[in-house]
Amino acid sequence: MLSGRELDAQAIRWQTCYDPDSIVGKWDDYGNGLLFYGTKVSANGTGDFWLSSWDLQGNMISEKFIGGSDEDGAVQAIKLPTGELLLIGNSFSADGDIQTNFGGSDIIVMKLRSDWSIEWVQNYGGSNEDYARMAQLLADSTLMVVGETYSSDGDLTGSNYHADADVWILKIDMTGHLIHNRVIGGSDYENVHEMRRTDSLIYLLGKTNSFDGDFQCCNQHDFVVVLNTQDTLIKLDATTSTGSDNSVLYATKPGFIQYFSESAGSQILSCLVSDSLHPFSPFYFPETNCFGSNGDVHLLSAVSFLKGILVLDRIDTNGSFVSVNYGSGDLWLALVDPVFHSILWETTLGGSDDDAPNLDGRILISPTGNIIVLSSTWSNDIDVHGNHGKGDIWIAELNSHGQLLRQKCFGGSDIEYFSGDAKFISDGTLLLTAGTLSTDGDVSCNTGNWVIDVSGLVGIGELHSGEPSMQIYPQPASTSVHLSMQCNATDRDFNLQVFSLTGEELIARRMKTTSANNQIFEGELGIENLVPGYYILRLTGDDSFIHTVPLIVQ
Repeated sequence: MLSGRELDAQAIRWQTCYDPDSIVGKWDDYGNGLLFYGTKVSANGTGDFWLSSWDLQGNMISEKFIGGSDEDGAVQAIKLPTGELLLIGNSFSADGDIQTNFGGSDIIVMKLRSDWSIEWVQNYGGSNEDYARMAQLLADSTLMVVGETYSSDGDLTGSNYHADADVWILKIDMTGHLIHNRVIGGSDYENVHEMRRTDSLIYLLGKTNSFDGDFQCCNQHDFVVVLNTQDTLIKLDATTSTGSDNSVLYATKPGFIQYFSESAGSQILSCLVSDSLHPFSPFYFPETNCFGSNGDVHLLSAVSFLKGILVLDRIDTNGSFVSVNYGSGDLWLALVDPVFHSILWETTLGGSDDDAPNLDGRILISPTGNIIVLSSTWSNDIDVHGNHGKGDIWIAELNSHGQLLRQKCFGGSDIEYFSGDAKFISDGTLLLTAGTLSTDGDVSCNTGNWVIDVSGLVGIGELHSGEPSMQIYPQPASTSVHLSMQCNATDRDFNLQVFSLTGEELIARRMKTTSANNQIFEGELGIENLVPGYYILRLTGDDSFIHTVPLIVQ
């Protein structure tokens, strides 16, 4: 592939480093700035729930510790429209801010006022260990928490607990009251590593080591759970794919569940798996198509994009699906049709040395609708230019046809590696976390976890000359947005879609030219179900026309 031009040399707007032994956390948008939350070692030498607010120039404004004398920590923070925060995590403490413990680790949910004072704290669990892993705020303003439990008493009394670690699903109201809960498992270990929500359904993707209980067939396999927002079980299916924490879940094909997974056979492949969503069809997913090369293929990331799914793999040879391999390990990006399980286009990214050596890679969709690929690289040729030393962070931007537009390496003379944590923040720039051993080059802080804000990554929007131009206002919007557009032909069909910056389709509408002056649309699009943040509004025509604009929800 011809290499793209290099990104702006001044792309790093600000940076900071922190010690991974004392802080484990995640970044998120927060008002006009950023929220960093997780676990931080406090003055007493144990981990606490930790919150800190930052401005968009990388300056910490405030921080707060919450916890007791034992180990505590947050796994997720959810911003409420009222400005309050829900903090979800785990605790071994029974003093300080957390006065109760049922035994071992309990799941903790707390509600904080807008000034971060505690409104309420609630424990959930039994006498053994219980852990929260993820949570979603539902459309009915209740909270669904998903984790694992080793308990059969306390809040688990009368549950269908089996043995070892079972999946525990809790539904909680905004006062902390446990509305109901569900346990899924067998005699061995189960866990959930992905949760997706649509307006009406919750999708969970996990791994089971059991072959009994709720899993009669499926030792060491992936499983999918589908629930409605009232926690009614719609579907519980195991799959033919060997369980992998790299599996990525989708619900892109109407009436079907879809996901990518690694499947170990004569080689490791990335597989697109589909099954009917109709309740309780037989176990094992009937449609499985695998894509790979003659060697190992490791799934790194996958996101919904246009009418397909983008999948990012690490490959070490070419093969029937991979047109070229540059060196010892490359990145392979493909757009897959989720209906026909075919490859619409594919491209290899990298150089002659090792790319994604730690199996680290991520796909994001930029506010302008381009594809952003993040990984690490030891290369400095072919597609990769500007490597500072050993291993660098590498960011590449591609258009919707897989053509490389531009790229840049970030790092110093020692080793950097991408941690997998990256997102576009409220002003459209990219925030990512990496590991660094350097103290020179782009790295101006101490070694450890390196957080950088990249201001030069807003790419080139896709707008064809002479095609319609779409107006959207107000920007930012809260409950609805006004759309209008003119085009050069009557009776023309268009699809209007709203995507998150992780590529998930959130809104889909069909539009058509109707008026004599060719104005195809003049009206309101409701966005009241979108949480505040940055989105992509994309208009596509059946004749391959594409137009994207950013949508900001406040």
